[in-house]
Amino acid sequence: MCTATSAASAGLQIGSQYGAAKGEERFTNLQRDALTDSAKDAYAFDRKQILRNQTQLKKAEAQKQVDTRIKAMELEAAANLMAGEGGVSGISVSRLMRDVKGQEGKANVRRSNDFEAAQQSLVDRGDVAAMKLKRTMMSLPIPAQPNLMGIAVGATLNNIPDSYMTKIDTYFRDLGKD
Repeated sequence: MCTATSAASAGLQIGSQYGAAKGEERFTNLQRDALTDSAKDAYAFDRKQILRNQTQLKKAEAQKQVDTRIKAMELEAAANLMAGEGGVSGISVSRLMRDVKGQEGKANVRRSNDFEAAQQSLVDRGDVAAMKLKRTMMSLPIPAQPNLMGIAVGATLNNIPDSYMTKIDTYFRDLGKD
């Protein structure tokens, strides 16, 4: 039979263990929330940097296009001036102009390829940032729910007097002899 003291002791033990388990669950939830917020902030920062880099890259590309066109126009003007001063016209001047246009085209293709590679690199950085966020979110701790039944059984067993435990042990030992 259970005494009032052992019942009170079991009740206090259940309450304190359950309270501790609930506190641990709350702490784990707070920790998980903080880690989630931190991971999301890091991802947002990475995305903002990538978008800023893409904007800078596009502006630089536009400036390079303008610079290439200006350089081609200068070469064309110089060729026309030299041809006019030298009294040259016809096939030679046409070939020179085609050569200038060809060089401009090659420069545009090279620049375009470089631009696309740089853009793809930024897209890849975005993918890495997204994977990093996902990996962080997947590795967050899952809070353990307090097990009231387990706590109650443990507290009850701890408060059964030794004389009853001896009787229970003897009963199960005798049961196995048959």
